[in-house]
Amino acid sequence: MFLAPACPAGELLDRYARLVSTETGQGREPEFDRIALIRPTAGPAELDGPHVDYLAPVVRRYADTAARA
Repeated sequence: MFLAPACPAGELLDRYARLVSTETGQGREPEFDRIALIRPTAGPAELDGPHVDYLAPVVRRYADTAARA
């Protein structure tokens, strides 16, 4: 998990797609099979499928930090 730089979501998703393409093209399997961008105000509740149990507290921490900035 990391706080993405300020740029359009489409750009981040395109960068990830290029990374996956490069990794698989070199015979490596990417560490993650997909990424999801979430808004701190919505949090993990907007995600489909499984996710780690510690995701909600991490998102809250980033949201609190952003709110104070």
